[in-house]
Amino acid sequence: MCWAAPDPVAARLAHDARQAQDSGHVVRAYLLYAEAAAREPHNPTYSANRDALAAAAKLLTKADVETAHDADISRDIKTAESQGAESQGAENQGANPEPPVEFATKREWERDENLQPLPDLRPKASLATFELRGDEKQLLEQVAGTYGIRTIFDPQLDVHTGIRFSITQADFQTAMEGLTAVTNTFVFPISQHEIFLARDTELKRAEFEPNILLTFQLPNALDQRDLIEAASAVRAVLSLRAIGWDSENRTVMIRDRYTRARAARSLMEAVLLPRAQLSIEVQFLTFDSDRSYHY
Repeated sequence: MCWAAPDPVAARLAHDARQAQDSGHVVRAYLLYAEAAAREPHNPTYSANRDALAAAAKLLTKADVETAHDADISRDIKTAESQGAESQGAENQGANPEPPVEFATKREWERDENLQPLPDLRPKASLATFELRGDEKQLLEQVAGTYGIRTIFDPQLDVHTGIRFSITQADFQTAMEGLTAVTNTFVFPISQHEIFLARDTELKRAEFEPNILLTFQLPNALDQRDLIEAASAVRAVLSLRAIGWDSENRTVMIRDRYTRARAARSLMEAVLLPRAQLSIEVQFLTFDSDRSYHY
């Protein structure tokens, strides 16, 4: 498992390349990606984007639609170098930033001794209506018991009384999500028919909530750059421990506490949607004209 330090100049050039591509300047984007790939050859995203634009850039240049003079990137390189030097100096003064994605295999991550598989909770697949009032333990035991689930509580749970809970025709997950929100508790399965509940505080989550590994496949329509951008955003929002990427199997791996890992997976699956595809049908018509004049 390793991560090569990114080149800030290459990153800036790649950023400019994306902007050029979004603005329709294909040749300019190609040249910027090529320069970024040359400066950071171990980054597959830069070379992949360069190669993807190569054919279109060659065609547009040959047709004089976008000339090399129009796509001159010398000024962009100077700007990137100056900004890269500033960012590098600031980085050297502090700690090295943690990479948003760890490149590893699923097998390597599964060796973590702190990761234990969670049991598959199996509540009754039925709908129920509740109109209850009582203390938190009574409500949680009664609602979970309706679906055939036994509750185990944190021994130090301070029970609040006079709680009212009302819901109509709800399945187990919906009912428990509503009830844990009302009682300010969190829950996770400890067997197929048992759940553990504690007060929803950062201290109690750190004490009881298990760490898990969640994996899901990345659609083929997305590339590594999209993953890194999404991972950076999700880690910042949820303060995740780690997000991994198994490039051989195109598998995203999330390693964190149970509820936070589930939230991160849902958020990343919502963000990492395949790009929209556009199909344009073009028909080229050619004709020859021949005129002859007789006097």
